[in-house]
Amino acid sequence: MKIFIKSLILTFFLAAASSQVKAQDYAYIQIAHNVADSTLDTLDLYINGVVLDSNVVYHSATGMFSYRTDTSLSIGIAYKHSDGNPTFITTDTFNAFGNSSEYHRYVFIISGVNGSNFAPNPDGLHDSIRVIEIADVDSAVDDTTNLVMRFFQGVTDLPAIDIKDLNSGTQYFNNMVYGSSAPVDSFRLRHTVYEFQVTDHNTLQNYGTFYADLSGLAGQSVIMLSSGFYNQQANDSGPAFGLFVLEQSGAVLTLPLETAGFQLLHNSADTSIDSVDVYINKLPIFKSLAFRNATPAFLFNAHSASYIDIAHKNSSSPSQAFWSDTITFPRDTFFVATISGLLNPAGYASNPQGVSTAFQVLLKTPAEFTASAQSNFDFFMINGVTDAPPLNLVPTGGPLLLSNVEYAEQTNYVSLPSEFYTMNVQDTAGNTLVSGFANFLSFPGQSGVLLTSGFLYPDSNNNGPAMGLYMVPITGGPFIPLFNATGVNDISTNVALHIFPNPAANQLHIEFTLPGAETVSLQLTDINGNVVIRVLNSTVLSGTQNITADLSNLSEGMYFSRLTTSSGTVNSRFAVVR
Repeated sequence: MKIFIKSLILTFFLAAASSQVKAQDYAYIQIAHNVADSTLDTLDLYINGVVLDSNVVYHSATGMFSYRTDTSLSIGIAYKHSDGNPTFITTDTFNAFGNSSEYHRYVFIISGVNGSNFAPNPDGLHDSIRVIEIADVDSAVDDTTNLVMRFFQGVTDLPAIDIKDLNSGTQYFNNMVYGSSAPVDSFRLRHTVYEFQVTDHNTLQNYGTFYADLSGLAGQSVIMLSSGFYNQQANDSGPAFGLFVLEQSGAVLTLPLETAGFQLLHNSADTSIDSVDVYINKLPIFKSLAFRNATPAFLFNAHSASYIDIAHKNSSSPSQAFWSDTITFPRDTFFVATISGLLNPAGYASNPQGVSTAFQVLLKTPAEFTASAQSNFDFFMINGVTDAPPLNLVPTGGPLLLSNVEYAEQTNYVSLPSEFYTMNVQDTAGNTLVSGFANFLSFPGQSGVLLTSGFLYPDSNNNGPAMGLYMVPITGGPFIPLFNATGVNDISTNVALHIFPNPAANQLHIEFTLPGAETVSLQLTDINGNVVIRVLNSTVLSGTQNITADLSNLSEGMYFSRLTTSSGTVNSRFAVVR
């Protein structure tokens, strides 16, 4: 954080003082910019009509400087680049600071908002731009094993708050309304690590927990500031609420917000919930989250109860949810929740092992947010196919990775080098049910979920989607197919596909033979399953076909050809190299 006081300013004020004035006629002064209004992220600061500093940025502060206690102090705030000819937003004047045999410290906090694009203070308090004085702040600590702390509540859209330390359970600040300040009850803190949790004084709502490493502040007198906006959307998209520590030097220490990650995957093949509405803390965060889609990983406040509601698409409120739960997230953890099972089992096959196929949300905790090694991709597997037997995961040419994974089971993590793999999903007898190419090369150092999805026998399950194997990274979005989803009902064995050369440069020759007249679709896709070239689309052909595809507009990399006929789909991998 920037310290904006200039040495020449100190010289100016000291030179203005008479040499006959005694030391006790001075006070220590410090000024901090704590205005979250984004139109004033930078401002000009004047003292007694003279520019103290221009282009003062949000969350910066002066060091302490001397000022005559028998002289009034006028602090003026103007828009940046006022160039000594300001139109003041506010000017606040403070009179004599009193005399003492010791220097007293006064801290002035520039606070509030300017304009009408902001939520009113919930307690009805004055929140326009002004300078707020904190008087008689300790300027020294006689016991260097401790530190002295005061707190200033500078968040305009918060009601009265309490602050306690989670480690000890001690409450340090109570019923702090906007614009108020108070010392720690004991006036002293050990210079150690704290977890300061901010809660609503009346409702106990958790506004956030902040990690405070104060071990380097022994012997100091500091001020902890709350700053920003709790509801950014209602406050002109201003900076987020947080806690900061102002040191005597003018340094401003940011206390990190303790968070937990969360991601939701929709893997229920029940056609009655092909998409769902997701409410988080009663807000409609994801409307119409479709089957085989995932939210991105996003952050919650740690140590806080979060309400998750899932309702049918086009719902109007979380009260219409068919599933609800409350989850409390410890700090620095990551949760993966997967929508699974059948909301209405009528018309669907039962699980061959007798495992319940009722609707549920599977919770993986703790999950990995990153891979265990930067060169690896880590994943856990979910058997998400309600009518599937226990499954094995076997890469071609490699060892058995996972075995006997029952429906709805979530495995431990597997860590593999970020390379290309051919993954085979088999039953425990060794019969391959689905297989395809897995591109982990694009996700080094990341984690994700590998899951089977759909139905092994679509004909017995309301003609729902066929079984396939998919990967979901923490970025979310549509599930990434490792191959075209196929089930036992529609595996093709009578269509051969040949491509050459491989690797290819600007042209790819594709040859295949059909036993009779067929409606054919031939596409080229990238490694994430996105169609990059439609070679043939719903064309009726028969016999042997030789087709040339123009690759000149494709960048180098790995691609797939996908031939679909009435009897199934055949995939083949090829590379483009120039």
